Amino acid sequence: MIIFIVALSFYSYFSRQKTYKELENLSAKHCLSLGDFLKLSLESSYRSPGERVDFQHLLDLLTEAGDLIYMALLNKKGNVLLWSSKYEGYLPIEKNVESLKKFEFVESPIGKIVQVKVPFFDEKNNQLYLIFGYAHSILKTIYRRSEINSILLALVLIFLGGAGLFFNYKLQERYYKKERELKEEKLKRERYEELALLSAGVAHEVKNPLNSISMSVQMLKRRVENSNDRLKNDCMRYINIMTNEVQKMSETIEKFSVFTKSINLNRNRINLKDFIKDLIKQNIEKIDKKLNSIRFENLIPPDIYINVDPFYVSQAISNLIRNSIEATREGLVSISANEKDGKIKIEIKDTGEGIKPEEIERVFDLFYSSKEKGMGLGLPIAKKIIEAHNGKIDIKSKEGEGTTVTITLSTKKEV
Repeated sequence: MIIFIVALSFYSYFSRQKTYKELENLSAKHCLSLGDFLKLSLESSYRSPGERVDFQHLLDLLTEAGDLIYMALLNKKGNVLLWSSKYEGYLPIEKNVESLKKFEFVESPIGKIVQVKVPFFDEKNNQLYLIFGYAHSILKTIYRRSEINSILLALVLIFLGGAGLFFNYKLQERYYKKERELKEEKLKRERYEELALLSAGVAHEVKNPLNSISMSVQMLKRRVENSNDRLKNDCMRYINIMTNEVQKMSETIEKFSVFTKSINLNRNRINLKDFIKDLIKQNIEKIDKKLNSIRFENLIPPDIYINVDPFYVSQAISNLIRNSIEATREGLVSISANEKDGKIKIEIKDTGEGIKPEEIERVFDLFYSSKEKGMGLGLPIAKKIIEAHNGKIDIKSKEGEGTTVTITLSTKKEV
């Protein structure tokens, strides 16, 4: 870009110089023609019989009007016989008239002018010279316009060059930003793959012993049920504890399995309002201790339908609802939705404690959690499920005011 601008500037400069030279040549031809005309007029006047012409008066008239700056009549020795000038006392003529050129450009109070020497003979055949200075106003106007155009062109080139450099900088900045994002995405994907392999190994190693423990607890439970009441009550209490803990471990392993296998969707068209209503009810039953301090609002219009896998999407949205409930000690959890331009946006908004700015970028990282007992699986699982539906999930949060999670899905039956 810079090389192009420099080359164009040089071209403009040399083109202007060429144009000016051509204008000078045209001016020279014009002045020489004028000189020939004056020569014929003077020779005719000197040789014509009758009343002599007042040449001084003629010179004064010629210099007062038009573009003639000065005129002088000299003999062969360089003595000025007659002269007239627009500027008092201004006659830039050398005494050695023979050395003057027939045509040349000289400097004057009004800038560069054309000086012409016209030799002729009087009635006695004496060598005389008519010398005049001519300011070609058209030449000056054209040259001035040429200079203005050159300046404007230079300014345009500078602007275009600056704009080009600016856009080039922005393109490079965008390119490097995209490159960084791709590298970060690649690192995240590699990390997920490593964690997925680790999770698969752990889940496999734990699942079989866990099944054995679960079966043993069930057998023990059946035997204890036939024992006496006192022993039965004590044993059943411990058996129920073991059963609950085994169930929790099974649920955790099921969460791990989301990252160890591809998600095969079984899509169904479901009513979103009823679907969310059931999910709210299920999550309320699990955390009934907070029912008195948290209010729920289902603001979804009744005519919105989504084409999703209910099993997986229920996991994703349940994780988001639980997060809102856990973050909102007292306040409101509202779920709304709207349909526009072939997209459905679902918003889960709470008035909880919010997320710290330094944590918002990491909330979707696997195993990252700001909770004391959190495993960092809920949001990554939700993200993977939504992206499997060709959707996206975004989080906006302000510490102390609450969090809004937005899920965007397509209304198409098959994506």
